[in-house]
Amino acid sequence: MKSSYGITGDIASGKSTLSAYLKDLGFQIIDADIIAREVMEPGNEGHLLVMKAFPEAFIGKELIREKLASIIYGDKKKRKELDQLLHPLIIRIMLERQGPGTIFHDAPLLYESGLDQYLKKVIYVAVDPKIQLERLMKRDGINSKEALKKMDAFEFPRDEKIKRSYVIENNESPEKFYEKIQIFLKEEGLI
Repeated sequence: MKSSYGITGDIASGKSTLSAYLKDLGFQIIDADIIAREVMEPGNEGHLLVMKAFPEAFIGKELIREKLASIIYGDKKKRKELDQLLHPLIIRIMLERQGPGTIFHDAPLLYESGLDQYLKKVIYVAVDPKIQLERLMKRDGINSKEALKKMDAFEFPRDEKIKRSYVIENNESPEKFYEKIQIFLKEEGLI
């Protein structure tokens, strides 16, 4: 029987670590970020939609990603506009790529996009905001002001994500995180 699960969490929470671990166990992972990059390749549908809506983020037909990021991270209305253009495309492709067996959809904006309505259950990777800030600064090589701006860019409330999800905390060692993932997989009868 085919089962679809979701993986979400805030920026620098450990979603990618969870996905990599599940992939190593043999589960199919469909990554929204990879699909988002694909739809934004020159000439693809997402690229054309974004070029029309945000011409200031392009030089000719070339998307300047840093420019687009500065636009959407500085203006929640603009971010919402971008999301409304791309989310339906990304979800359609994610659902089309589902193979047989158990699938995990890795999507940072899972609830914001409405992907949760197609899934059996969603895992929310929770992390203490102080740890999140440190990880994000280290990962992206940015200062705390820039990191806090990125952390604040997501509209869907953390408390609501926690309420609607199976929560796996990622505040300790990778080994502790993997143990918690194993508990989830056993509870779901996946291992």
